[in-house]
This record gives sequence, C-alpha cells and structure tokens, in this order.
Amino acid sequence: MRAAAGGDGVRIVTYNILKGGSGRTGPLAAVLAHARPDLVLLQEATDPDVVTELARGLQMGVCICRPGESVAALSRLPVREWHWHRGAGPGRAFLELRLQQPAWRVFAVHLSPYFWWWREQRRRREVRRLLELAGTNGEALLAGDFNAIAPEDVIVWQGMPLRVRVPVCLCGGRVPRLAIGEVLAAGYRDAATCELGRRSGFTIPAVQPKARLDYLFASPDLARRLAAYGVVDDVPETRTASDHLAVMARFRLPEPAGTEGMEKE
Repeated sequence: MRAAAGGDGVRIVTYNILKGGSGRTGPLAAVLAHARPDLVLLQEATDPDVVTELARGLQMGVCICRPGESVAALSRLPVREWHWHRGAGPGRAFLELRLQQPAWRVFAVHLSPYFWWWREQRRRREVRRLLELAGTNGEALLAGDFNAIAPEDVIVWQGMPLRVRVPVCLCGGRVPRLAIGEVLAAGYRDAATCELGRRSGFTIPAVQPKARLDYLFASPDLARRLAAYGVVDDVPETRTASDHLAVMARFRLPEPAGTEGMEKE
C-alpha cells in the first residue's frame, strides 16, 4: 500500500469486488483486512449474502446493501442515517451515509462504464446529479468506481483489454475526461494528489494495473483532514480477489469541541 501506515484517524476504503464477489469472499476479506478500514464502500456488491459475510468476517457492525444495487457499505463507525438516491437517467443509485461521529457525509458511487463519448456524457450527467445531492459545503466524501479518467492521468495502453481499447480507437484515439473534470471544477479534491502532491496509483486491471478508475474525492473542508492515501497492492490476494485494486484514504478526526486551536503540552 503506497500510504503511511498507522496513526489516529478514520480509514476509508473503496473497492469494486467484481460481479458480486461470489466465491471470492476469502480473498476479498484478506485484502480489506490488510487495509484495516473503519468504513468500506463496495461496488458491484450485488449479492447481499457476500456483503453480509464480509461484514461478519471484518467484524463490521454496520452493513448496508440492497439486492441488485451495485453499491454497499460496511462500517465500524456509527451511521446516523443512510439514503439511496437514484442517479441521472438509467444510471446506478448512489448510497449516502451520514456518520454520527465524525459528522461526515459519504457518498458511495459507481458510474456508468465504457470509454465511448456518449457514455462519458452519461457519466457527466451522473456526476452533476451527485454534486447536486452532495453540495460542496461541510465535510463530504465522494468515493467509488467512477469508470472515468482524470484530466491529467496517464494510461498505459499496452496490454489493456480490448473492451477498453476499442471504444477509444473508434472515437479517434482520444479518451474522454469530462466527468472527473466536473468533480474537480466543483471544488472537490482528489485524495491521490492533494496529500501526496502527485498522481498516484493505477487501480485496474489488478494483475497489472494500467489505469485509474477508482477515486476518493474530499470536499475542501474534509480535504484539510487528509493524512494518507494508498492503493492496496501489497497483499497476494489482490490479484485473485477482483479485477480492481482497493484504494484507501486516512483522515484525521476533528478535535473535540472546545479544543481546536489549543496548544498541546
């Protein structure tokens, strides 16, 4: 994992577990346990039995999922409430969590796939719907598989699957990058860059990563608490658990009321 280990704070992991994760709960749990998360956001988590088994194995007291929905959440932290929000058009639902302490809003995201330009326009509409729900005030996190390339990200094309290369070739060799641009233009900060100061961490395909589709975006207020970021790539099970790598960010907890700004002895 390309991140600083240890320290106080909240560890949040996003992970696409591939086609429901059936038959791979052991490797998936090993990857997640290695990251030591407090909150896990899953994509392609369409099988509630798998999600429940992962929650039990990781000793997560909160398990939020729904049959047929891609996104799900596991948490050690108390969750005050949660809401399912329909995306734009035929897009997948967003899952909004409102944590009790810290009082953050977290959105689990899985946008439409494929690099066709018309698909990027759909992702753009989905992002606008997401930003409408999340706003930019307060401490909020948008995390998941955005199925999109950031404006300045590099892609290694050699060996990339045909399902990825063909749409790009047929669209003139250009990769659409509008959706992530909308998130950044709204003021959200990319955890891969705002803490490390550089692009970091391909997430797909897991066996030999060549591109980044998985992101954690923090609102300006929450971005100030970012302490570490990393791709979970240093445990053997990552290559067999899924076709994506998990991504982790650690955020510092707010100071107790009345103590912020006080000098520590």
